[in-house]
Amino acid sequence: MILQTINSVSGKLNLVICIILAIFSVLQLIHRNKTAINYLLSLCFFLVSYSILAWWALHFGYLYNVPVLIHSDIVAIFLIGPSFNLYIRALLNPDASFNNRSLLHFLVPVCVAVFIAVYQYIDNSMVEWYLAVRPETHVYRKFPLFNIMKAASFLSIAVYFAISAIEVHRIMKVSSRHARHLRFILIINIIMGITSLCLVFSQIALSKMFIIIFSTILELVGVCYFLFSYRY
Repeated sequence: MILQTINSVSGKLNLVICIILAIFSVLQLIHRNKTAINYLLSLCFFLVSYSILAWWALHFGYLYNVPVLIHSDIVAIFLIGPSFNLYIRALLNPDASFNNRSLLHFLVPVCVAVFIAVYQYIDNSMVEWYLAVRPETHVYRKFPLFNIMKAASFLSIAVYFAISAIEVHRIMKVSSRHARHLRFILIINIIMGITSLCLVFSQIALSKMFIIIFSTILELVGVCYFLFSYRY
């Protein structure tokens, strides 16, 4: 009963957050004086929004109209970490330029996307099972490989939040400019990193309740950051 209530409330809240982030993503793209910060922030908004939308669409059965996207949320989550880290780097140093080495951060998400696509093409039994049973959530007990990939995607976010926190802390040690804002960014990175680690263990343990709770916390903290960030 408690899990059903949490699931119902979370579903409605996730849809609201998804819409808000999608709007913010578009607003960044129509900004008059766009910089790399705007594009990267828009990408972060979009990826978080899509990962929520994919979960919501599966929960209510809409994703079964496009079954090839059943596990596309894993790719989106893998992309969040490097995108957010590049955004933080651009935020801390607006004059910094990005080169081909920066694209290496996206190598793992691309490999994951290719693997999922090839896996579903070679063996479509998983997709056929989902279409036949039409569960409201991913059934990771039946497909443990994807459970490992989902846990790894959360771990990727945690690692990139840790890297971003270290970079922010390094800047704070050498400069007192915008100390209040940098402290806020540092705290947000630490909270999101810890929450992402909690999601890793929750995913491995397949604890649906804790996955919902920590995912919602992560989304709300992310929205608070984007709402109150001094650069937004």
